Amino acid sequence: MERTNTHYGGILMTTIFTLGLMSLLLVFLLGNYRSVSEFSLRTRRFYEMKIMTQLFLADYPKLSEQDQQKGEVHYNVGTISYQRKDTDLFITAFSGKYKQTHTEKLQTNKTDTSTSDTENKSTRLEKEKQE
Repeated sequence: MERTNTHYGGILMTTIFTLGLMSLLLVFLLGNYRSVSEFSLRTRRFYEMKIMTQLFLADYPKLSEQDQQKGEVHYNVGTISYQRKDTDLFITAFSGKYKQTHTEKLQTNKTDTSTSDTENKSTRLEKEKQE
């Protein structure tokens, strides 16, 4: 029985190809993991800042007139900085290294003297005559 040597390169080429393929796969997996973790961190910070802004807007009318002009509010996940100019309220939320700005239009306290459409015509006419 004779031995034939038809294979050239032996196991070395197969090993190099396998290591290269595994390295490429590892690089893609690490890049994907980093993208996913950065996306989830940004999403979490976005919602933290939105929640802080909504909590601040709920508490804003309770502040004194002097405190309503300008100030800062600290929460456990970040800080809200605000400044009032006329009827606009400029809010900047900070959470970690991220920042989000928001502008809120403040309502003026004017009373509306319109009548309801659910009243019948005779009641509405009587009210107009009395005035």
